[in-house]
Amino acid sequence: MKRHVKMSLDFLLLALVVTPFLIDTAPRDTTQTKISVWGSAGQYAIVDRGCSGEILREEAIGYSELGGEWSRTGKNSEVEILVHGVRDQIELQKDVLDSNYGYRTVYEYPRRIFLGLNPFIEWKSRYVGLGAGLFWSSKLPAKIGSRLFPTFHLRFGNLQKFYFEGSFFQHPQLYSGNYLRIGIGSNQPATVHPWFGVGFGPQDKLGLLFRSDILVNEKLRLNWLIRIGSNEGIAEPALGIRFDYVR
Repeated sequence: MKRHVKMSLDFLLLALVVTPFLIDTAPRDTTQTKISVWGSAGQYAIVDRGCSGEILREEAIGYSELGGEWSRTGKNSEVEILVHGVRDQIELQKDVLDSNYGYRTVYEYPRRIFLGLNPFIEWKSRYVGLGAGLFWSSKLPAKIGSRLFPTFHLRFGNLQKFYFEGSFFQHPQLYSGNYLRIGIGSNQPATVHPWFGVGFGPQDKLGLLFRSDILVNEKLRLNWLIRIGSNEGIAEPALGIRFDYVR
């Protein structure tokens, strides 16, 4: 039964990935295609607390990410696929027999690599953007109990002045950009596109996020991302870079 369910979910994911390539969302003269690649690195904290809130254990977990993006934008719509490659550490618990203290719990943090896919569709205008999709991963992302779940993106405001934006898993740089984030941004000045916000996940506490698009030329953009945060004295920083090619 579990095997049939897994096959059905994999087939659904394949259909969602292929569909954007088959949909023509706008006339040819208004369609724009973007291809992106990115990389980032950082760390987050694992903190265990007792019944009274006291700290029992804390550990810093390092990670690195590589990914890519394909999107096709029409006049008022966009179809997009995000591909995430994450290298992190998974927490394992073992009960070990100690000759002096009996059984005790030992924690290990082996490295692992997993793949994530996020196809989604978005409707957008100058003042409003609404998007929804599906996230699937080959292994459980850190502190997440499912490998398949919906994603969303919301934006409103004037793109040429200031706009508000919020997203859940539906953005590049999965760990560095946080699972859930909200912020404000602007497309002015035209060559910088600053954005400021907060986010968390897999980090347990909110951190500050800063990013900016630097227009190199009409077809090439450079995007940088910085996260600043901490959890019980453990720094939770992140640094990422992304290149966008638009045609």
